[in-house]
Amino acid sequence: MEGMLEKVEVPAGFGSAVEAVVPELLPGECTNIEGATEAWKNLQSEFRPAFKIVEVGTPTGLSRSRQALVPPDFEWPICRECGSELVLKHQIHRQDAPGLPAPAGKDLFLAFLCPEDCGEEEPEHFLTFLDSRSELRPATEGPHAEPIGLQFEPFRDHPGISELQPIAGTDWIAVGLADCELLENGKPVPFLDGIDQHHLNSEKTGGYVSWVQWAWRCCSSALMPVTQIEWAEGYWYVMACPDCGKLHTEYQGT
Repeated sequence: MEGMLEKVEVPAGFGSAVEAVVPELLPGECTNIEGATEAWKNLQSEFRPAFKIVEVGTPTGLSRSRQALVPPDFEWPICRECGSELVLKHQIHRQDAPGLPAPAGKDLFLAFLCPEDCGEEEPEHFLTFLDSRSELRPATEGPHAEPIGLQFEPFRDHPGISELQPIAGTDWIAVGLADCELLENGKPVPFLDGIDQHHLNSEKTGGYVSWVQWAWRCCSSALMPVTQIEWAEGYWYVMACPDCGKLHTEYQGT
């Protein structure tokens, strides 16, 4: 279930590549140091700005709360499976997450999910964009009324380990890289652990999704992640097409 969504605009800087410092690869017992070195350089040659979304105490600021800001005539979304009111999961304002894709004239993104975890391939949900400069009021009744403070922590997010799979296959990763090490701050770190230190594997907006499916395309470009939400045994993604502006949702279990 989705709201009536207009075409979103993906800012130019939302997915731009930036050269990064690549930690040194140590041979150790690595069975394919040349291939691993090339894969590591490709993997770490860019990052995207991301913002880790964490719960804090008292909410502050416009969007840093799970107490929804909605228009006076807003009809609260209902789960089609169980009939429960959906609960606000993320409320993200562009001032907290610069570069957030949004329709023209809109700057506030709200994602609602079913509190009973209804849904098979993905959660029952409702998505909408609002204009924070219009008349909005805090919701005051029902399960959506409790203000839970949210904090947006900036992070330089690099691609995750799944980005390596199309290069040489999962078996090659397990066998060829398992014994490789990275030199991080003068200390050897297992290759796969080193990658995790550079990828934000948590609830966030922006950055790279924590599991890549190369079929996740709409037009000619890869979909850009708007938000990543923990659900079931993995993550549920809301992504935008930078070409046509359409939103897509996908769930990937672990």
